Amino acid sequence: MKNRILLIGQGIAGSLLAHVLLEAGADITVIDHINAETPSRVAAGIINPVTGKRFVKSWRFDTLYEHAQALYREMEVRYGISIWEPLPIIRLLEGAEEINNWDTRCGLPEYAEWLSGIQHTHDWSGRIRADFKAGMILHSGRVHFNPIIAAIRERLTQEGRFQAANVAVSDIPALCAQYKQVICCDGYGGLSPQLFPHLPWQPAKGEALIVRLPGATGIRQMLKRSATLVPLEGDLFWVGGTYSWDLSFPLRTEQAYRELCAHIDGMLETPYEVVAHLAGIRPSVRTRRPLLGAHPSQQNLFIFNGMGTKGASLTPWCALHMRDFLLEGKALDGELR
Repeated sequence: MKNRILLIGQGIAGSLLAHVLLEAGADITVIDHINAETPSRVAAGIINPVTGKRFVKSWRFDTLYEHAQALYREMEVRYGISIWEPLPIIRLLEGAEEINNWDTRCGLPEYAEWLSGIQHTHDWSGRIRADFKAGMILHSGRVHFNPIIAAIRERLTQEGRFQAANVAVSDIPALCAQYKQVICCDGYGGLSPQLFPHLPWQPAKGEALIVRLPGATGIRQMLKRSATLVPLEGDLFWVGGTYSWDLSFPLRTEQAYRELCAHIDGMLETPYEVVAHLAGIRPSVRTRRPLLGAHPSQQNLFIFNGMGTKGASLTPWCALHMRDFLLEGKALDGELR
């Protein structure tokens, strides 16, 4: 058996795992099909430390944030690209209960670094409906997935490590015979759900819009309530996202389009123009924990998947963890499957 590693899939998970393996000196090959509308390519790459109606800090966020910032900064230097963009989140608040919940969190020492109290809407002033109060989520930002994927693809291609192809389940036995380790990093739309059906998959289709807000070129803050508005370039904003666990409908639906427009209308008092409608299927998991580890019966087949909506913050730590597991035999974290 050759002493090589095969990665199947090169979204954000496969790209970051490929990078850390290459930097560690591993001999890898990556196989990926060419598809411009994978979840990694249409996602906004949001890093948000505090989520949900109760404003709770995400699982292990301090550790995840530290590793994410370090790895993305390292990659910016390595590839000469812009990846990490700090963008505070203006969190719109309405009603006494929600405002009190926010104030309560702000008063806890463990949240002092991540939240600020009720304040003005800063960049969004004059565009927000007047009945909202606002708090600010700090140390949030956007990770630019597409430059990462493109830079890793270019490196793999230049080094003769990339193959553009579709892999079928029937191909896996032969690939496992050719490679020392085969890792499925292919999201939900690939082989992973078929090869690892025992895992707690809960894929969620997500839809988003790209909208133009005339005169909003100076806004460098995200805005969040029932939807999240993320500044892109110029006066363009990503707006998302929806959740649907029914995958039988087409990726883009009129219902989700109307839902997102209603969210915008409920947050803003300003005209906008929809310029694109995006969709993808998130590789989400019922336990909300990434899927890392070995196949129960195929000795050298592994999974690196299930990052879901928090892929921008989860994937760097998971990639480093998986690297150490594959190359050094270190045990995986007990909370990962």
